[in-house]
Amino acid sequence: MAEEAAKPVFDPIGDIAGGIAELVQGAGGSHGDTQHPDPLTHVVDELGEFGLSRGFFLVFIFTVLFAIAASLMSEFIYLVWGWMMITMPLWLPAVLITSLWKVWVWYVRALFIHEQKTVLLEIKFPDNIVKSPRAMEAALAGFWDINGETTFIDRYWDGGMRTWYSFEMAGFNGEVHFYIWCWKKFQSRTEAFMYAQYPEIELVEVEDYAMKFQFDPKVNDLFANQMLLEKDPNPGGFKNDVPGRTPEIMGIYPIRSYIDFEMDKDLKEDYKTDPMALLVERLSNLKNTEQAWAQIVFRARGELGHGAYQKAVEAEVEKLRYESAKFQRHLTDEETRFVRARGTWKQTEQIMAIERHAGKRQFEVGIRIAYIANHEHYSGQNRNSMRWFYNGYNSHFLNRLRPKRWHGDFDYPWQDYHGVRWTLTIRRFLDAYRRRSYFHAPWISPHMVMCSECIASLFHPPSGAIKSPGLHRIPFAKAPAPPNLPT
Repeated sequence: MAEEAAKPVFDPIGDIAGGIAELVQGAGGSHGDTQHPDPLTHVVDELGEFGLSRGFFLVFIFTVLFAIAASLMSEFIYLVWGWMMITMPLWLPAVLITSLWKVWVWYVRALFIHEQKTVLLEIKFPDNIVKSPRAMEAALAGFWDINGETTFIDRYWDGGMRTWYSFEMAGFNGEVHFYIWCWKKFQSRTEAFMYAQYPEIELVEVEDYAMKFQFDPKVNDLFANQMLLEKDPNPGGFKNDVPGRTPEIMGIYPIRSYIDFEMDKDLKEDYKTDPMALLVERLSNLKNTEQAWAQIVFRARGELGHGAYQKAVEAEVEKLRYESAKFQRHLTDEETRFVRARGTWKQTEQIMAIERHAGKRQFEVGIRIAYIANHEHYSGQNRNSMRWFYNGYNSHFLNRLRPKRWHGDFDYPWQDYHGVRWTLTIRRFLDAYRRRSYFHAPWISPHMVMCSECIASLFHPPSGAIKSPGLHRIPFAKAPAPPNLPT
């Protein structure tokens, strides 16, 4: 009898219900390598890969299970309803309090954002910019600002939040433009940060090009994507320190930066290799009926000290050190006396890059790109070029920026009937782009962790080494008046 009791019982309904519970708890749902703990999770993931709704499948499974239970037990529905009514004094207050609290936080934050006036500054620069992106990295130190949400009252009564900025590049009419978006009240200090490192540039307040564009599905089409880091090991499984925040990609492995291109060294202009030259060239090759936008929305990461990010970095470095101390094959006793394992060049470079970036200011970053053209001039090649806009910064053994979300999710014809979802996605994307909304409602998107070195590599005033015809420069640089000028 004991042996029979120890045998596993065939319970398909229980197995499916357990699988759904694991899915709800997030089993197998990370950014990194996914392991499938049970067949149901594997099936749901495979359905998602083929463009079928995971949520619809889970609702269907739940409905089937509920119908089976109701057919096996005639009073099942009455029991469920009665249990809900009996326990209502316990769960209803909790649901109402939680819902009202979320509505209140959403309201005060939305009101706070609505009251902020914004400004778009265009960067105009001369030919004689010789500074490396290290100057832009120094300017980014001023953009690292965690003020605004210090106390509980600031966050949940006044709706205060950390300010965010947006570095943008846009190409239209064969011209390339550089912009900085910020709150109006921070315009003066934003100009101070930039002028401190680049006194020769000009910052001019201009009309918002995204607001000026009017989308008409009969005239033009728009392809939208969001860039996310491909590799996110997070070996310790560390989560965000702030409950309820959108899951972020830790960004432990960085992309290639200006230091990897040796732009930090004092080289002559003709010998500099600026990866941003590829971005400028792509934007300048567009026709008059085409446009391309790139938006880098960022804010200071409010983690100080030994937080989740630093713990994840230390765990990954320890993993690499352990792997570098092992041999790939078994050694004999004679070999173990004289041979010691050493890290490969790849492992050494990975550890150096991870620790170098982890020691700098960290930002929460979101990147959007868009390609716009009239139907008759829509180019699939230019669209794919924008999809891989930052391909020059990718590294196979460090990290890569890959296009995700928005129109990147439409891979199969059954995902969109007569282009209804495609057009709806365009309108939603334009609203998110114009608002520069990334970290708060109405458009909260998964973001990445990047240091100031990475952001400075992706966006900086182009040096004289970039000779693209679409890059218009001012013919002179600003300089102070001579001190002996008569008055």
